[in-house]
Amino acid sequence: VALRRLDADEGDPELLQSIRSEAQRIDGIVRGLLDFARPQRDEITPVQVGEVIEGVRELLENQGRLVRIKHSWTLDDECPPVLLDPRHLEQVLVNLLLNASDAVEDVDGPKIEVALWCEDGPAANPLRRRGDDPPGVNYLHRRRVALAFGAEALGTLDTAERVVVVAVSDNGPGLPPADKTHVFDPFFTTKEPGKGTGLGLFISARLITGMGGRIDLANNAEGGARFEVRLPEAIVAKEPTLEESGAGEAPYAEAIDRQEAE
Repeated sequence: VALRRLDADEGDPELLQSIRSEAQRIDGIVRGLLDFARPQRDEITPVQVGEVIEGVRELLENQGRLVRIKHSWTLDDECPPVLLDPRHLEQVLVNLLLNASDAVEDVDGPKIEVALWCEDGPAANPLRRRGDDPPGVNYLHRRRVALAFGAEALGTLDTAERVVVVAVSDNGPGLPPADKTHVFDPFFTTKEPGKGTGLGLFISARLITGMGGRIDLANNAEGGARFEVRLPEAIVAKEPTLEESGAGEAPYAEAIDRQEAE
């Protein structure tokens, strides 16, 4: 209403526009909080991360968000599926890519690189014992049976045999060391006032944690920021093999059962 009165010289246009911008920013913050807090029915399913990345790429290209930016996409199509809601992963990737595009806005030769690969997780060596296993007692076969008979379930990075990694990097100014420890805090932003809510990375980190993964930040040696999202491969139910069922290890199994009963 106040803006419509400008023709009658009843207001300061710059002041009114500033008020309007701040109101829109507050509206964005409130909507972000409500979207994060609102209960939603997650559609958890085995997902090929590369397909989600391709969908995000098509979305941003159609919106013209990458038109002036040199962007490269290196995707390994041999990565295992990850158990998650693809909408949540899409939200995280869109946020990382939009942040990267903002970071290179004033850079000569702006560039964004996206990479997908998989690597061995902590459980890649099936014979490795845990540090708290008692000497002479092997719990390995019981862990295998628990996984084998379990339903399809979310894994964690600590128990994953394979880990899927998505990296988003840019050639922008990067982040000062003092900011790196706060970048995932709510309402923290390095953008100019009115250009960021400070919720995007906070919500992204919470979503990735809910997928059993984590998101890391580092500065590239050649300049710019680099975010790496690590997700555990999906744990799929399967019939145990003879070795996995613990056959032939009865003395150990009986000893374990006695210890647990005590």
